[in-house]
Amino acid sequence: MSVEAFLAAKTRDHINATKLAEKEEGHERSIPYLVAVTFWRKGREGLLRITQRLNDSRIKIDPERSFFSQLPKDIADSARFNYEACIFGISLVALEDALIEKKVSKRRIVDFYNATFKNTFIPQWLYDGNDEEQLDDKNWRKLIGVADIKSSDSDRSLASFFEEDWHLVPKIIRTFLEEETKTLEPIRKKVIPPFRQLMVALIKEKMIARENDANR
Repeated sequence: MSVEAFLAAKTRDHINATKLAEKEEGHERSIPYLVAVTFWRKGREGLLRITQRLNDSRIKIDPERSFFSQLPKDIADSARFNYEACIFGISLVALEDALIEKKVSKRRIVDFYNATFKNTFIPQWLYDGNDEEQLDDKNWRKLIGVADIKSSDSDRSLASFFEEDWHLVPKIIRTFLEEETKTLEPIRKKVIPPFRQLMVALIKEKMIARENDANR
C-alpha cells in the first residue's frame, strides 16, 4: 500500500497496526511517533511496489543522476510523495530521539535511511562518519516546551517543528531535510497537512476517551 492509498483508506486501522507492531517489540510510543511511522511504512511499501514495476519493465536507474527524473511520468509524482513520506518519518523519529536523549546522531539517521530504501530504486547513502549533535539545556527545554502537552505553547502533533518552530530543530535534522534530501518544502506542502489533520482527530479522540473514563 502506498501513502496515497493509506490516506484514502481507513487510516486508523493502519495506525493501530503500527501501534501493535511497536508493542510487540516492547515499545510504548507517542501518537505523533505512531502516525509518522505509519506514513514511513506506507511510503516504503509504495516505493517497493514502484521498484517492482520498474524491474518488470526492465528500467534501470543510474545512481549518479537524479533518480526521479529517470522515472516514467505516470509514476514520478507518486514516487516523490512516498519518498517524502519516508523522509518525514525518519526525521520525526530522529526528532523524538532528540527529545528523549538530548542528542542527534547522523549515523543513526543514515542507517535508518539506508534500511528504509533497501531493495528500492533509491540509492544507498554512502557515509562513513559518526557525527553527533549534543543539545544544550536551553535548546532542549525549548524543544520540550513545544512537545509538552501541559505547556500553553505546545503543539501535540509536533507538526509545528516543520513550520514555525523549524529554527528549534537540531541542525543535523535541518541539514538532512534542507540540503541532503531537499525535501523540506515538499513535506510542508504535501505531508504535513494530512499528518496534522490525522493528529488533531486522534488527539481529540483520546481526550474524549479520557473524559468518558473520568465520568464513569
